[in-house]
Amino acid sequence: MMLPKELLEAYGEAEIIRRLMKRRYVNPDTGCWEWTGAKNSCGYGSLGLAGKHWYVHRLAAMIWLGLDPVSSLSVCHRCDIPACFNPAHQFLGTHADNIRDAYGKGRVDVPRRYGSTNGSSKLTELEVLAIRQLYAAGGISQRALGKRYKVSRTMISNIVSGKYWKHLPVAS
Repeated sequence: MMLPKELLEAYGEAEIIRRLMKRRYVNPDTGCWEWTGAKNSCGYGSLGLAGKHWYVHRLAAMIWLGLDPVSSLSVCHRCDIPACFNPAHQFLGTHADNIRDAYGKGRVDVPRRYGSTNGSSKLTELEVLAIRQLYAAGGISQRALGKRYKVSRTMISNIVSGKYWKHLPVAS
């Protein structure tokens, strides 16, 4: 159990658990502990304690999974029910783990955008190929290419090395 000191001093573990269980509905079909209290726009349960709003699934993970309150770890759901706070349905993981889990379960339907189809791209595929060819031919620095194409020297370095724009061939 790793509840924040401010909550333990203000309420104690038993009172926090009592408040969680007071608004718990155990779904007989799934075993989910569904939060019946306040929820955010994404469906995650929220409980007001000590003048703050706490995510119910994170409180449960602190109590039953030992999640450190200041941890950057995500509390992932095996059941994919945001309102569920059953510790048997939770696991701790990095943000990347959580995203991979969501993609693996088909919960994220946003396709990955590569190259110029990515809205934040400053270059086109033709410009990237030209940058790689110009640099491979020699006689022009990465800094000069960056100025010409209005991107940083670091961006040019990542392009010519193949670290960025991996879906395009690297000039030999």
